[in-house]
Amino acid sequence: MNKRGIDMGNRLSGIILAGGIVAAGFGLVGLGAGNTSALDLSVNTPADPILEVSLSSSLVQLDLTPSMNTTDFKTADLTVTAGTNNITGYTLYMDVDSPDLTRTEAINNTTPVIASLVENEQGYTEANFTANSWGYRIGSGNFLAIPAGNLTLSSNTSPSNGNSTTVTFASKVDMSQPAGSYSTDVDIIAIANPILELQDVDNWEGSIAVGQVVKAKDTRDNKYYTVGKMVDGRIWFLDNLAIDLTDPAVQANLSAANTNASSTSLGYLINGGGTSGGQYAASGVASG
Repeated sequence: MNKRGIDMGNRLSGIILAGGIVAAGFGLVGLGAGNTSALDLSVNTPADPILEVSLSSSLVQLDLTPSMNTTDFKTADLTVTAGTNNITGYTLYMDVDSPDLTRTEAINNTTPVIASLVENEQGYTEANFTANSWGYRIGSGNFLAIPAGNLTLSSNTSPSNGNSTTVTFASKVDMSQPAGSYSTDVDIIAIANPILELQDVDNWEGSIAVGQVVKAKDTRDNKYYTVGKMVDGRIWFLDNLAIDLTDPAVQANLSAANTNASSTSLGYLINGGGTSGGQYAASGVASG
């Protein structure tokens, strides 16, 4: 083995990331003036939402050079920041072109790969990370197998000025992995969440999971309400129809005599839903 071959080592490079963004455009903020005797100053924000996404880097690179009888383990972070004025927020996805990192040049008509970790519910630490494999994690915790297709990175159900999600990629190689550059494409996709209508609840309640919380618009008053699917499989209002439960005047009018709820559930509402923090009555406000 010559010295140049040793210097080359096993090297992984080039996880190329192309940001894909789905967003609606929006115009300029407008300032309007009235007549000369009075100034009518207004700020208008168009109804169409903005969705903006930025990546900490367009290229994530791991350089690994193992030594004999050892493995080389490296990690690299990608931070995705997203913000929107969409009333129902956004969902952020990662789409991997191939779960395997493929060598850019073939060797004797074969193309070596660094395969994804094998799916494991507990995940992998550096200690038990499989040699000649790669994986990812979101935030902290153990590393997981590279998904085939879309993976939800994060979801926000309300306007946000910018939330960050960090994805950490990792790989471990030993001397049995052919030296070279290995790569795959990863797309980061942000989609504005749709505006759901309460009147159409029968059409969309089957598409959300138990425990999922969404905002829905009531076209009768054009207000938005937070609703969620509870363990009973039904959709419940979570913000009690926009009533301010901390207002003493509102509390004074909440009684079993003038509502369709029991006194027990009224107390549960006023107390903010107990330890769970959810504000919904035990009866009388579910759909279906």
